[in-house]
Amino acid sequence: MAPDNVHSHDYRPPDDLGPAFRWAVGQNAAYVLVECSAGWITGSLAPLADAAHNLTELAGLLIAWGAAVLAKRAVTARHTCGLGRATILAAFFNATATLVGVGAVTWEAAHRLSDPVAVPGLTVTDDYQTQGLSL
Repeated sequence: MAPDNVHSHDYRPPDDLGPAFRWAVGQNAAYVLVECSAGWITGSLAPLADAAHNLTELAGLLIAWGAAVLAKRAVTARHTCGLGRATILAAFFNATATLVGVGAVTWEAAHRLSDPVAVPGLTVTDDYQTQGLSL
């Protein structure tokens, strides 16, 4: 007896990842702007730190998108194996961008240890609740 749900198990990645990258970059960029604005307005380091983290994720997406485009390029006389290894360099640059973000947040946090900033707690709490509900 043949099964009624015959289907293929061919799970190839899509030929063009551009639309997925565009959507992810747009969403992350909007989120970074909202968090950065909230941190700047309230003076709180928490949303700024999260915005820095998301900014490194955004940089990672852009770097990965560029590497994916380069990796699809055809073989040339100069690049006899193509540019398929661009994705390895992309991972390195992503790690570097993450470390830069960590350094910036650490620098600001160290300065705030000696010169604390008053943060309106209710505003920050309301902001994060609004962001959570919007997602």
